Amino acid sequence: VRTPPNTDFIPLLDKRRNAGYHLFLVGGALGFQMMGGGTFENYLAPLSGPQFINIADGRWHFIAVTVTRCRAGQGRLYVDGRLVHT
Repeated sequence: VRTPPNTDFIPLLDKRRNAGYHLFLVGGALGFQMMGGGTFENYLAPLSGPQFINIADGRWHFIAVTVTRCRAGQGRLYVDGRLVHT
């Protein structure tokens, strides 16, 4: 992805209805929301500190999300090949 410099909320991919997912940036950090059964959970990469990677900087970044729905704690967020959230 490549976005203009921005620290606000930037939706990247939204596939929500009764269940689904939403990929977004908030404060320049990668975020992911997963819905199922009427409830949702948000997963956010660090918004500050040494683990923070600002994606909203006008440059290209490779982002990826992996999810195993049948196992708790099996989701991961990656930025430029680096694990930023489990």
